[in-house]
Amino acid sequence: MKLKNKLLVTDIDSIKTLLEKESVSSELYHHSMKDSTVYNFEHDAYVLEEYKKNLAGLNILVFLSTQESAKLKEEFSSFVDVKEELSYSKEYLKLFGNPKRYEFELNDVFKKCDSVGLTRMDLHFQGGMSSEKVFRVLLYRLNQIFSIYFQEYLEYQKDYELLLNSLKKLQMALHIAKALFSKRVIKTLLKDLQDMYMLINHFDKFEMYLFNFEAFIQDTENFYTHKKSHKPIYFFIQEQIENSLQKAYEAQAYIDTRSGINREFLQSIEEIMFMLEYFSSLLPPAQKKEILAKVQKLKRS
Repeated sequence: MKLKNKLLVTDIDSIKTLLEKESVSSELYHHSMKDSTVYNFEHDAYVLEEYKKNLAGLNILVFLSTQESAKLKEEFSSFVDVKEELSYSKEYLKLFGNPKRYEFELNDVFKKCDSVGLTRMDLHFQGGMSSEKVFRVLLYRLNQIFSIYFQEYLEYQKDYELLLNSLKKLQMALHIAKALFSKRVIKTLLKDLQDMYMLINHFDKFEMYLFNFEAFIQDTENFYTHKKSHKPIYFFIQEQIENSLQKAYEAQAYIDTRSGINREFLQSIEEIMFMLEYFSSLLPPAQKKEILAKVQKLKRS
């Protein structure tokens, strides 16, 4: 039989009643992660998967058929089909748990950021979250902090070091985000931010940056994203840390003879430390310790 649909369901009692009444036969199978009840029809079968343990509360109705033209029962036509969503695959469920527990609406988080201002706000990222959505939240928050310090500096001429530090974090997040979004839009934003003197002394430059940033961050048509943008943040951070470590190793041998500084080496180290600051919760303690040891060894060599 061929998989036709994979539906999220909630009212499983009514589904069981309907399928038990209309099916030819049924069998119950117990697995470590779920209990599966197979309801057999002449050419089709429905499998009701009731997950347990850390996936308790997740129920999926699978529709199988030997016929290409087979259609769902009318009673099930309004259910959400997650057949094409990797987050509901066996591997991802095992790794990251029930997607309903970590999925979120961007605008809800943006509103929360707006409400707290400079008050500390911990961003709790989970491994299964979309990399693109996570970085939109992080960039939104870092841009918000930078903008507040910028306006305060213009008004009171104080906390310049805080302003510079907030800018550096925003720039670092943008550098890493180049792997997720259109390189053109990220390069435009980085160019807008490269000269603090121009931003402070020519407010129209700052306004142009904000205009470009808003167009990017509020994009709802995925104009600035690509297929790999939506991979789980756990995999993305693992890849980026490994890439940055590799760049640091390769850059060790090349030093700028005029300044005595290898800028690519420093950039790679700073990228790693930034990711450890914001995404350490995604890494096992042993791995985090190993990464820090590698960074310290690189700095000493």
